[in-house]
Amino acid sequence: MTRMPHEGERLWKAKPAGRMSWRWLNIDRTTLVKLALLASLGVVLLVAGQLMKSSASVKDPSKIAPGTPSATEIPVQIGATSYREALEQQLAATLSQVRGAGQVLVQLSLEGGNKFTYATNQQEEVRSTEEKASAGTVRVSEDKRVEVQLVMAREGSSEHPVLVDENLPTVRGVLVVAEGAANPLTKEELSQAVQVLLGLPAHKVKVLERED
Repeated sequence: MTRMPHEGERLWKAKPAGRMSWRWLNIDRTTLVKLALLASLGVVLLVAGQLMKSSASVKDPSKIAPGTPSATEIPVQIGATSYREALEQQLAATLSQVRGAGQVLVQLSLEGGNKFTYATNQQEEVRSTEEKASAGTVRVSEDKRVEVQLVMAREGSSEHPVLVDENLPTVRGVLVVAEGAANPLTKEELSQAVQVLLGLPAHKVKVLERED
């Protein structure tokens, strides 16, 4: 007797060597939604990161001087808007695929700006000067000079600073406005999906019903 799958079950087709067989896996709807959203968010974070790298530039006409390798953190606001908008659009598009969600709008609140850490060469020069006072004492004064230059890498006919690390702004809160939020189940699924994707507690995610 063949059992028909009920709602909440998915049919997975396995293809082992030789024979073809079927097996049933009990996977609830919420888990499938979270897995799909995680995959989609990974793509947008990768694209947004590349967006910010290409939008940030630091110019240094000086030649590289030999010195001590170090790193300099430079706050860059360029690209923060692109990152936020790209993340909002991708989240809205993905959440709208949840059954019953309908059209979805997403607004993010970010904390902090983009920070890029570039490789640098640091030169330190210390000059000591001795002065004899009339009382026979010796006064020593030091003049310290530190010069920091960006390490530039050549790519074709152009040069760009060597990026060591980057810190993206953190998401402080999320507002989701969805047509299907009037349904308590759909509203809860949308909220949980955002919490899992962005690692936010429930009180930082607000889901509202969209007005017709």
